[in-house]
Amino acid sequence: MEENKNSKENILKRIYKECKATSIITIVTFILSTLWFVVTCFIELKIRWLIILFTYAPCILSIIITLVSYLLKKSKIMKILIDLLCAFLILIYAIWYLSTMFLTAIDSSLTPITDISKYEKSLSKTELLVFPKQIPENVQNVEFIKHGGFLQGGAETALYYIDPNLNLDEFDKKYREDSIWIGNIEEYTEKPGLLTGAFSNTPADYTNEEDYTVYLIEGRCDDSGYCNHGELLMVAVNPKTNEVVYKSEDW
Repeated sequence: MEENKNSKENILKRIYKECKATSIITIVTFILSTLWFVVTCFIELKIRWLIILFTYAPCILSIIITLVSYLLKKSKIMKILIDLLCAFLILIYAIWYLSTMFLTAIDSSLTPITDISKYEKSLSKTELLVFPKQIPENVQNVEFIKHGGFLQGGAETALYYIDPNLNLDEFDKKYREDSIWIGNIEEYTEKPGLLTGAFSNTPADYTNEEDYTVYLIEGRCDDSGYCNHGELLMVAVNPKTNEVVYKSEDW
């Protein structure tokens, strides 16, 4: 058993030593492909199998090239051929990466995530500055939506729920210190247009927005005069109904 194990280790070492370039490409493509697959696993993709194929194709091709280059005799012609194949592999990998990014961006923008079970995996580090890490227990009427931006389309994440046991004093204490502005949406005049879609994709949208107290954590926009492009990160609470809205938007 030990001899077989040592024999396999020696073969792997020889393959790596004699085909170092393609071996390194194999390892790198496998790691990057796996990372990309893990990062996108929560996205609801209609073309999931095609994405998986794109993800691991460079790694599989690299393994084939490595084995072929090891088994065949090393001649100048073979070395040139292997270098060309490596260049082709890099090209394929670049096409894969761009294609995957493009397809993922299209699908995430056209097919927003609304499954609450995918809530935790879908939040970015920036969103976690405001959004709860987990949807609180014993809350009611939970609604969640997340869709990515594509071209001129904006990226948006929104969480809404009613908390019958909400402590307004604790809520205020939690968000007041980090807020750059607090008040009613109708009172905000600093950057016109910034809060226009603050309650979109929630039951509060254009219904009882004026009843909410908004805690604006981040608010940036261009100098056009009406926030044609900007970033928004906020949380709002309705003290009358205990409705809570978390919102992140980049448009």
